[in-house]
Amino acid sequence: PANNSLTQVATPNVIPGDSVQSVNWSFDGKYLAVGIASATDSLRIRIYQFDRVAQTLTQVATPDIIPGATVNSVNWSPDGKYLAAGIFPADTERIRIYQFDRANNTLIQVAIPDIAPKDGVLSVNWSPDGKYLAGGIFSITDSLRIRIYQFDRATNSLTQVATPDIIPGASVNSINWSPDGTFIVSGISSVDSDRIKLYQALSFPEKNVIKNNTVYCNSGNQCPGGVGISGSSISNMIIGNTSFDNPFNYQFVTNVFNPIFGDEPTFLQNIAIDSNDPIPNRFDIPASLQRLELLAESLIDNLL
Repeated sequence: PANNSLTQVATPNVIPGDSVQSVNWSFDGKYLAVGIASATDSLRIRIYQFDRVAQTLTQVATPDIIPGATVNSVNWSPDGKYLAAGIFPADTERIRIYQFDRANNTLIQVAIPDIAPKDGVLSVNWSPDGKYLAGGIFSITDSLRIRIYQFDRATNSLTQVATPDIIPGASVNSINWSPDGTFIVSGISSVDSDRIKLYQALSFPEKNVIKNNTVYCNSGNQCPGGVGISGSSISNMIIGNTSFDNPFNYQFVTNVFNPIFGDEPTFLQNIAIDSNDPIPNRFDIPASLQRLELLAESLIDNLL
C-alpha cells in the first residue's frame, strides 16, 4: 500500500489445465479454492493451502471427478466448512455443495438442489450467515435465472426457496450478497438496459423489543451467530443487550412508540399499539400525569 505496488509471491506447483474461471479465499485466508475449465483435466476444483511465511501455494484437495464440466464459480461458506460450486456440466448437478475437512484435507460432495438449474450456473454466493446460497444461471429456455436456496446443515440438503421476477433473455454472470444479508446484487447479460439489478433479500424484523442479546466479535467468529444492535437508548427500545467489537453486520432497531413516554412518535419510532387503542392527542392530561408519576418514582429510587 505504501508504494501502490503489486508483486507476485506465489503460484501452485501444478498449473490447472486450460483456464481458471473462479478463485475464492477461505475466511481466514489459509485456503484458496479454484474453479477450472478444461477439456482434458478432470480435476476441475482444486483446494490450495497458502503458507504466508514461505509464500507458497500447495494443492491439498480435489473433489470427486466432475465429468465434462466447467466450474464457473466457487465460494466458501462464511465458516470455511463448505464450498459451493456453480457448474456448466454435461450432467444435471449444476450446483454442488462440498464439505471441507481441514484435519484430513478432504473435499466431499454432500448436497445438490432438488431442482437442477437449466444449462449452467455462472455464479454462486453464500449469505453472510451461511444459511442461504444464491445462484446466477445461464439458460436459453429457463426464465428463472436467479435462484435462492436454503442449506440445512443437519441434513445436508439444498432446497430452492425463492426466485425473483423473470429476467428475459439474460445470463446472470455474477451474484453477491450484501454484508448484512439484506440485499442481493446481480450482474446480468441482458437484452434490456437493467444489467445490474438489486433485490431485497433477508430483512430484520421490526416492531419488536430486543432483550438480552449478546453478540461478541461478530467479524472474527467462524460463522457469525448473530448481529450487533445499533442505536441510542433514547431513539431505540434496546434493553439489556451487549454488543461490542462488531465492525459490521449491525441492525438498526427503531423504538416502538409508547404514549406513556411521549406525546407523539418521533421520526425514528414505529407506531405499534393495540388496534383498539387510539393514539393519544398531544398534551393528553392522563398520559402526562402518568409520565410525571413514573419520573417521580425514578427519582425516588435513585435517591434511595
